[in-house]
Amino acid sequence: RPAIAGLSIVAALAAGVPLLLSTGPSADGAASRSTSDGLLFGFGDSSALYRYHGSPTPERLAELEARAGAEVARFPIRWESVEPLPPLLRGHRYRWDRYDGFVEALRDRGIRPLPVLLGAPGWAHDLPLVCRGTLCPPARWRLDEWGDFAAAVARRYPDAAGIEVWNEPNHAGAWQTAGGPDPARYATLFERAARAIHAVDAGLPVVIGSVGFTHPSAGA
Repeated sequence: RPAIAGLSIVAALAAGVPLLLSTGPSADGAASRSTSDGLLFGFGDSSALYRYHGSPTPERLAELEARAGAEVARFPIRWESVEPLPPLLRGHRYRWDRYDGFVEALRDRGIRPLPVLLGAPGWAHDLPLVCRGTLCPPARWRLDEWGDFAAAVARRYPDAAGIEVWNEPNHAGAWQTAGGPDPARYATLFERAARAIHAVDAGLPVVIGSVGFTHPSAGA
């Protein structure tokens, strides 16, 4: 499989800006995708998943991206949407209905998904006074469940072009903890997800979370 350069993904993707992913050659030395320059083209757009007035349906968004020549589609899969309740004796109970229809619409048009693992349900947060919103990383004592979630995404969408771990972890708005962005904690989060994903598929690229432009006035 190609390797995906995580730092080639910029924060503007979250606004639907076209995406170029750098890929390497396949094992036999041939180009791993149809493009001769070894790049994948696509869009980062979640408007069909987290809808607002006037947003497109999954089928419409997939069609628009296909008409623009997209090969990949980047979108967040939020853990709290997939597993709002903690695992009990029967284990994890994941709900994929929000995402399956969009992924199917992409596949029908020859576009591969590029999920972004993001967020944590309330039961997996730090203490409420520490977590300030919905984009909090999971508590350190919930990293096993975080890894289970990452592995479940890899199993659910085996044709993914890659799986990205978080979005803009250097920005306080996307890493909502009392202490703000924490490179060491993000590295632990990334490592746990990568290990779990590669236990499912050793060749599936795991992408470093795209970084966002920050300014002192933004509180990052």
